[in-house]
Amino acid sequence: MLLWTLTVYMLLCRVSLKTQADVRVVVPKSSVTGPYQNSVTLLCIFSSNGSVPIGNVSVRWEKQPNITVFAYENGQEQPDIENPAYRNRTSLFSDVTVGSASIVLVDLSLCDAGTYTCRVGSPDRGYGEGQLTLSVAAKPLSYSFRFNDYESLSFHSSGWYPKPVVFWTDELNRNITVHINITERTDGLFEIRSILYFHTEYTQKKIYIVCRNPFTGEQEINIFQQTDKGPPQRPQYTSYAVGGAVAAGGMFVLLLIAGLYKKLRHHRPRQGPGAGGANDYEPLDVNYQHEPTDSSGAAGADDDEPLIRGNRRRDSIDILLINQETQRLRSCHAALDPDCGPAALQSQSEDTGRCSCCCPEVLSHWPLPEQRDPPLYLLQ
Repeated sequence: MLLWTLTVYMLLCRVSLKTQADVRVVVPKSSVTGPYQNSVTLLCIFSSNGSVPIGNVSVRWEKQPNITVFAYENGQEQPDIENPAYRNRTSLFSDVTVGSASIVLVDLSLCDAGTYTCRVGSPDRGYGEGQLTLSVAAKPLSYSFRFNDYESLSFHSSGWYPKPVVFWTDELNRNITVHINITERTDGLFEIRSILYFHTEYTQKKIYIVCRNPFTGEQEINIFQQTDKGPPQRPQYTSYAVGGAVAAGGMFVLLLIAGLYKKLRHHRPRQGPGAGGANDYEPLDVNYQHEPTDSSGAAGADDDEPLIRGNRRRDSIDILLINQETQRLRSCHAALDPDCGPAALQSQSEDTGRCSCCCPEVLSHWPLPEQRDPPLYLLQ
């Protein structure tokens, strides 16, 4: 009995030592959303502690079930091993020699959604792996509105994915949705048609139509405002996006990889500020409001012109957050924090030792309609 116990103990020790020598793989984000017909970066970093020479490192990305998306061996990509559906659509995001196994996937289609595995290592030293889930989101570039004889407002939009959540509200935040028809096109994208009927008494008020993407949490909010009391006039409208995580800045991605790789390789926090200055960026002014414009220059435009004058506004809350976190990462080390959500990042101040999530989620609900601009409390 004692001999059997010692044998098991020695085997466990050997397994433990071998595990320490194997490649360690980290996938920073377990869930990623990519823009339809665009590109997305699938992040994966690794550290071998010198047990595997860089020249012998093998990188494989696979999509379940058993579809080879990307293959890298002997210091170069191996397109012959890759599935034809992904060949010439994937490439390394950075150099393997710096511990990056991240890839860029271009020309996203709805079929690309699924679970991906990043596997790094060598036949003699074993492989480490990590997984992530990729979702694909689509939204149209433009919308069609029509004000019909001051009795109704028609809305049409096509090219959404997944099926959006759509509703109308008034300035008191009451749901005034009457008719919404969402249909699926032959290519899998969704089309929205809706009509809103006005009340007989139409005084100064605001009307909102919100289209929310359930994958990204992003909302397209269109605001219509009757500018004058009395007889109905053509309303002005403003449109902008709030929230969302389809795209992230390239600088943030690079800092994320560099910070995590340093963490894995050196196992100690970064000391001192980075080379960049303390004020190398200017945050977006979320209170800036564009004035409505009318290309016709007059209320009595040509009859063929749509009876809505409007301007587009897309204040990106995410870009402001990314800039703020980029500045924090210059003087803080990056670490994995299970309390911030699945594989979320956190930064730790070297002065106070306090930690906070680097990627806070933007609230997915729209505030009270009387706030025309994205409210500041979204940033708090």
